[in-house]
Amino acid sequence: MIFIPTMVFRWFSEALFFGLIVHACLQGQRFFRGQGSGHFVGAAVSAAFAVFILFHQQFPACLLHFLFGCYCLFSGLLSAVQFLINRKNHADGGLFFFFHTAAAFSIGVFALTHPNTADEVLQIYGLYFILLGIRYLHDARQSKIFESAYHWHRKLRIAMPALAAAWLPSWFIHHFIRTRSDADRRKSDEQPDLKIMVHVGEKGIQKIGHITFCLDNIVYSFGNYDRSASKLGSILGDGIFFTAPYRAYMKNIIVGEKNTIVEFGIRITAAQKKAIQTEIEKLKTAAVRWHCPLETDASGREQKLKEDYACRVYARTGAQFYKFTQGIFKKYWAFGGNCALFVDQALKKLQASILDFRLIMSPGIYFDWLESEFAKKNSPVISRTVYLAEDFQSSI
Repeated sequence: MIFIPTMVFRWFSEALFFGLIVHACLQGQRFFRGQGSGHFVGAAVSAAFAVFILFHQQFPACLLHFLFGCYCLFSGLLSAVQFLINRKNHADGGLFFFFHTAAAFSIGVFALTHPNTADEVLQIYGLYFILLGIRYLHDARQSKIFESAYHWHRKLRIAMPALAAAWLPSWFIHHFIRTRSDADRRKSDEQPDLKIMVHVGEKGIQKIGHITFCLDNIVYSFGNYDRSASKLGSILGDGIFFTAPYRAYMKNIIVGEKNTIVEFGIRITAAQKKAIQTEIEKLKTAAVRWHCPLETDASGREQKLKEDYACRVYARTGAQFYKFTQGIFKKYWAFGGNCALFVDQALKKLQASILDFRLIMSPGIYFDWLESEFAKKNSPVISRTVYLAEDFQSSI
């Protein structure tokens, strides 16, 4: 990508052309076997696109350039929303989001108005993948050696692309179900004081997942739980977190909500535990007790349980809700102040380098980090357990 971008584009065009031809043939074969007229449509579309690629081999370069510009504009828009939220709530981080917005919009506009810079865009991708590869090599090295004193540090971490990371937990679950590998893997027999749970749902946006943490058998979960204050399809709303007993919460999420959970156990020191507890109390001081609709009015119970997750988690676990009145979590924003940032706020006390300097945050970013840390011989991530609804035992 860095040294021969034009040739890379040509290779990609040729691979795309032959891939479309193969796909068209397979679809045509299924149509002639009487497996449905939809396969004929698929074959026709693939063949037409292959012919288009044959006579427009510069199309992949134009497409990549266009997508890069659109991504920058989209990133700038998300950053602008977070900037406005932080400014309205008098929260920290406004300057970073302001400059990020300006930079992203500038690069996006430049890319869309200068189509002859496709090679430069590909070179940027090449540099990024080299840095990502170096990070993976570093992680691999640490997975093979034993360090007598292993310490986490808050530092810039090169993560995989945000879109790929968002779907990483779902991909892992599908792989796990196919291979049926060990559901419970441990590097130590000790019971972890801190647990991080990555949730994956069955369909739609739930596949991107949710993330919570558990300390002293109490689960802490942040999200957009007030349906009456939700906006833009629930990606924006009032920031609320709840606490619930671990066993009851796990049973509700896995059996009641049909989610799969990948739980990572983390060894922490007494000082780290106290620091996290102090951070939790600090978060509580920025919030007030909030009551879900089922708490304030028991009428229409069945309908409320059907439509409102907050009501279900309250009825099944006795959860207590807290709505933020100030700070960065006063507003829930799916692409910024979300569940991943909430977990990171507590884990900052461990000095773990997870989400530093990232704009689009997702549970998948955390999953990627937890997986790499679990692979390292003596890291504090000492266990990984997968809970499937179909295999769930009430004795959890």
